[in-house]
Amino acid sequence: MKKKNGRKNINVDRDKYVESIYHIVFFGNIVRSFNVAYSSVVDKINNDDRMIIRYSIQWNVMIITISLLDEINNFLFRYNNPLDVDSIKKIDSYKYMTEPILNEISKWPDLRKFRNNVLAHNFRIDTDDFRSVHLTNKLHSYNAPQSSLDLLTLFKYLDSITKIAGEVFVKEYQEALRSCLS
Repeated sequence: MKKKNGRKNINVDRDKYVESIYHIVFFGNIVRSFNVAYSSVVDKINNDDRMIIRYSIQWNVMIITISLLDEINNFLFRYNNPLDVDSIKKIDSYKYMTEPILNEISKWPDLRKFRNNVLAHNFRIDTDDFRSVHLTNKLHSYNAPQSSLDLLTLFKYLDSITKIAGEVFVKEYQEALRSCLS
C-alpha cells in the first residue's frame, strides 16, 4: 500500500466515516442525558435509591465508554482513514485535542475488563474459571471507576471528547443528521 501524507492509502467509505462521527456525538448525548437525570434526582431520594440509580447509570456509562473508545480507535482513527487533506487534518486535530483526555481514561486500565466480566458476562471473571466477582470478593478489585467522583469525572471526559467531535466534524455530523432524516 502506498502512503499519502504519512498514512497508508486505503479504500475509504465516506458513509462509514460520517457514521462514526454520528456515533461519537450520539454517545455524548446519551451520557449528558444520564448526567442530567442523575443530577436532578440525587438530592431528592433516599440513600438506597440513590445508590441503585448511581450504579445503574455508572454501569451504563462504563458500557458506553468502551463503545465510544472502540468507535474512536477502531473506526474513526483506524478504519476511516480519509484520503482528502481536509478530513486528515480534522482527524489529526481531533486526535491532538482528545489525546490528553483519552490518556486520563486509560488510567483506569481495567475499565474494559470490568465491562466484560461484570457488566456484560454475568459477574463472572473470565480469567478465574468464570467465578463470580461477588463470591470471590473481587468486585472492587478492578481499576475502573468506582465512586461518585469517578462517575462525575468520567461524565466530564466523555462530554469533552464528544463535544470536541461535534465541533471539529460539524459538516460530517450535519451530513449524518440529514441522512437520518431522509
